[in-house]
Amino acid sequence: MKIIFLDIDGVISTEKSHYALDKDACNLLGKIIDATDAKIVISSSWRKNTVEATKEYLKKYNFHVQ
Repeated sequence: MKIIFLDIDGVISTEKSHYALDKDACNLLGKIIDATDAKIVISSSWRKNTVEATKEYLKKYNFHVQ
């Protein structure tokens, strides 16, 4: 299994997007996931939020979360 350890801040939540999720960065991440069939593990201060709150936020940006 391929795994991506993802730090959200500064990676897909950028200064350019005023620290909301950056559409371009999310699209690039999506291409990586599609090409590699990798799973994501969040390694970020976002892990302090509840799992459900983080999932709901990511779903708004078309992430398929389990």
